[in-house]
Amino acid sequence: MNNYTIDFQDRGAVVVDLENGQAQAVVNYPELKDEIALPVRYPVTSLDEKLLGTISSYLPERNRVMMRNGNQSSTLIVGGNEELILKTGTRRYDIGRLSLDELASQEAEQLRQAGFSHGYKLRSSEETGRLQYFEKEGLSRAVLALDTSDFTPFLPIVVYDRIKKDVEGKTVKKQVPVKKPQKVHREIIEGPFAKYVKEHFQARTIEGAFPYQDQEGEKDRFFEYLDHGIRPIILNGPTGNGKTVLSRDYACERGLPFYFDTGSTSFRLSTAIGKFIPSPGNPTFSPGSLTLAAVHGGVYVLEEMPPIPQDELTGLNIFLETGELPLITQFGHEVVTAHPNFRFVATGNFHSNYTTNELNDAFLQRFSQLKIGYPSRDNTVDIIQARAPGLDYETAELITDVVEEMRPEARKFSKDLGLKGAVELAQRIRMGTDIPMRELFEDNIVNPLTTYENNIERRDGKLYTKLMNIVDKYV
Repeated sequence: MNNYTIDFQDRGAVVVDLENGQAQAVVNYPELKDEIALPVRYPVTSLDEKLLGTISSYLPERNRVMMRNGNQSSTLIVGGNEELILKTGTRRYDIGRLSLDELASQEAEQLRQAGFSHGYKLRSSEETGRLQYFEKEGLSRAVLALDTSDFTPFLPIVVYDRIKKDVEGKTVKKQVPVKKPQKVHREIIEGPFAKYVKEHFQARTIEGAFPYQDQEGEKDRFFEYLDHGIRPIILNGPTGNGKTVLSRDYACERGLPFYFDTGSTSFRLSTAIGKFIPSPGNPTFSPGSLTLAAVHGGVYVLEEMPPIPQDELTGLNIFLETGELPLITQFGHEVVTAHPNFRFVATGNFHSNYTTNELNDAFLQRFSQLKIGYPSRDNTVDIIQARAPGLDYETAELITDVVEEMRPEARKFSKDLGLKGAVELAQRIRMGTDIPMRELFEDNIVNPLTTYENNIERRDGKLYTKLMNIVDKYV
């Protein structure tokens, strides 16, 4: 057995090996203000203050506490009802509360006299352990007992209670760049139509947008590019990977109005700009989403740009360069100048396997372009749990693993497998359903990808069969 005691002090927790009485490490507590930035980091040092590793807490927004020590890492996952799971390499420890009622009376009495406050049972297929906490005479300590493992991967659960206490009541500071002054100066001269729009069309604002889960710093880059406002942005990536979520997150975070149109082969730029409509007396010009965003200073998202004909998009060139939109309205000819806060974002999957419409370089080079992939496995679990609050970790992990394994097969058939179906499946489970899990996967994920396969009655289409074989491995 490996036995350690942890002494909790004002500025840190000292880990001591009970066999030789030697201090092994110190977990240092950071000084936190009312507003915190995630992750909150707890450096793990030796007595001579050499860094041994770092505990990174993503609480309260993400249910994870991670420990990194060189190439080794472990993750504490907090599920619904504070269900705890510790993953260390290939091992998984289920963590349950330790009750004195489960112990022999003599052992339970000894622990009570020692000031036992609470404890955890650590169980994996390879090892069991115990973590007990004691409060006596104003001192706090814990005892960690393991069959064979070293203490290091277990530090996230050792300091979990301390981390919860540290972040309680704190406001999380959003990890996005501070908005910098606008570099592109446009002199706005409001004509009668612009004034008419502001008076008769209220700005469309959104509240409580779902936060985008950053992968490799693309969120910070996207925010910085839009904050500077020099060029519009293309978000290029497969369906269901959060492109629109990222755009809405920006608009919500910056307090800007949000407008959008969806592209197709029949998309016409005139629809986004506006059109005359009948009204008592003379017809009036009704502004489209693009014009409203330009006047109100909002974020305009043109979703699914790739199928739009090049001739339609060419009409955007001058507007994207100058911010000037010439219009003929009921007030006559007027050049609407885009508000300094106006931002233009286009989204789509521009890969040649998914579109036969190749836009020309002269147009594409007017944009900055971010290529975005699917979320990592851990982030996918987090997204599913966040979109289906209260879903247990094991179910979120199962859904994630199925989707991750399906994705390469779907790509062979030029199909994208995003997270929309996975999220809806998770939400159905949380709402309560009598539909078996296999059928939920089939209806929400497999069938939409195999809609046009033949042999519907026999259900033996090539992609259908491959995907359902994956489902059958898990459920």
